[in-house]
Amino acid sequence: MNNQIKSKKFTAAGILVFGILAGVLAWFMFNSDTERANPVSDQTATEVFTSDLMPMPVMGLVVDRDLRVVDIETGSGAEKAGIQKGDVIQSISGALPKSAMDAKAMMGRFVREKQVTLDLERKGTRMQLVVALSYPTPRRGQPTATPVPADQTYF
Repeated sequence: MNNQIKSKKFTAAGILVFGILAGVLAWFMFNSDTERANPVSDQTATEVFTSDLMPMPVMGLVVDRDLRVVDIETGSGAEKAGIQKGDVIQSISGALPKSAMDAKAMMGRFVREKQVTLDLERKGTRMQLVVALSYPTPRRGQPTATPVPADQTYF
């Protein structure tokens, strides 16, 4: 009988210690410094979580790997802003994309924005255009509203 009481005390103490350790670990996970954990990100955890739930904003253009515009969606913010085929994107609202995929990923930063500023190069001349963002609805069976070849990117 005495062994059963000791066994129950040991089990209760083990559960208590486990609970304390789990609580401390949870506190560290949720109170860690975001900048230290991910020095590249300038988003808070709430912004990252929200942007994962919301659709990605788009300008309505297709670029190649060198960020050269190869197509513009009819009626899009890009078309209305005056972007033309052959324009080369230099920056998006001050951020410098390294590739087309990098530029597309950057669009997640602008989930709450209505527009972005593009720095472009057109036939050797640098210019700046403000482009309205939209949230397209993909058509059934298509991953994007505008299907593009594998070597191009829509955003």
